[in-house]
Amino acid sequence: MIGGALTTAFWPRPTMVDLGEVTRGPMMVTIDEEGRTRVAEAYILSTPVAGRLKRVQVDPGDPVVRGETVVAHMLPTNPAALDVRTREQALAAVQAAEAARRVARADLNAAIANRDLAETELDRAEQLAARQITSQAALDRAR
Repeated sequence: MIGGALTTAFWPRPTMVDLGEVTRGPMMVTIDEEGRTRVAEAYILSTPVAGRLKRVQVDPGDPVVRGETVVAHMLPTNPAALDVRTREQALAAVQAAEAARRVARADLNAAIANRDLAETELDRAEQLAARQITSQAALDRAR
């Protein structure tokens, strides 16, 4: 009974909207108003360059399948600008990859130096332990 009361209390209420019929014809009246929408899932359509949007081939109510349905098709206003931009992006990606490679190489060199130092310290500790100058604990720490 409590579950039913809670379900009823928190059940989403329908939102009141105004509906109208749309017909094609000359513009008779314009209305400039502000409004608010409640969008359950927001989708952003954007393009990295300026261009012209081709006629949309999707009608209201048509199913939209992710990765298959083309909702918008943009034609760049200046294809040469797209080529320059794409080239600059590719060059920036190459430079970033080269910088990451240099960082990885430096990390590798540091790891090799640390390994060599550890091996040298182990050899020294083994020599000192053989002459009984250092303790077994110091030798174990070097290992």
